[in-house]
Amino acid sequence: MKKFLKPLLLLIVPAALLFSFQQIDKNFIEWNPARPLTWKDFKGTQEKTSPYAAITEWTIYFSYLAQKDSLHTQVTCYFDPAKSKVKHDARKDSLLLRHEQYHFNLAEVYARKFRKALEESAFSFKDANTRAPKLYSQYVSDCKKEQDLYDKETDHSQKTADQKRWEDKID
Repeated sequence: MKKFLKPLLLLIVPAALLFSFQQIDKNFIEWNPARPLTWKDFKGTQEKTSPYAAITEWTIYFSYLAQKDSLHTQVTCYFDPAKSKVKHDARKDSLLLRHEQYHFNLAEVYARKFRKALEESAFSFKDANTRAPKLYSQYVSDCKKEQDLYDKETDHSQKTADQKRWEDKID
């Protein structure tokens, strides 16, 4: 049986392109509406001199398998506990935690937009290796700009009316 599988595998592999942007750490937290963030999830150490009380690090994981007639994709939004930080004295601030949750939620919105764009795109086998990564880069870049605007307009959760407006927009 092993002799039969080896030649078959050699025929299948060249007919597909497999691409993954990054390794996913086993400690990453996948976005899930039933699993909100807690301050315990923030494992990084925030410097006392940092102007920010907390930082949420997220990643949009993207991998794909391009075959002759189809493109199979995986797009998942993750929270990175090791790079997410909160100052000790801010751990009691539930409004700040909500603000940080919405950073993660906003990243999920862009993961969904990217997933939809992939579904609507007609990539050929030949151009998937160049077009899919470019599309990924564009959505991640757009998400980072939106994250910055979110912080600017809410003053990092301090402007409650603007925070509420952003929450409604993200939801």
